[in-house]
Amino acid sequence: MAASPSTKPADYPLVAYNYRVIVDGITMRFAKVEGLVWERTTVTYRDGLSFLGGEDIGTYRIDSYSTLSLQQGVVASDTSLHDWLQAGDARLLQLHLCRADGKPVISWQASRAIPVKLSGVSLDANANEVVMETLELRAAGWSINHPI
Repeated sequence: MAASPSTKPADYPLVAYNYRVIVDGITMRFAKVEGLVWERTTVTYRDGLSFLGGEDIGTYRIDSYSTLSLQQGVVASDTSLHDWLQAGDARLLQLHLCRADGKPVISWQASRAIPVKLSGVSLDANANEVVMETLELRAAGWSINHPI
């Protein structure tokens, strides 16, 4: 049976070009977002009597998150990114992947995101390109929300 128009978009993979980045309630413009990586490693605790209670006495998980990289074109009138760098404080970062109508489909939220590196512009008199800068962030953790 064919899917109805209302359910059809939910059955297809999402497109990556329609997203919104919000930092502490301020929508910021980024052309590219990379590095949304979560990795879990485990450590197993064993003692001298492990053979009685089984091999695994206790297993602990360690979650690690990679550095998030955000690229944006330099605009002289927008100082929100540089204001954040000057403040140097940890902020809430939200990344919303949106439908065509702008409503979020999936949202990632980074708690206590802090800037760790800003790669400045690359200038070349022979090039005719947009001036880009790259911000790298570290976060204490990620959560994923499916609002639909």
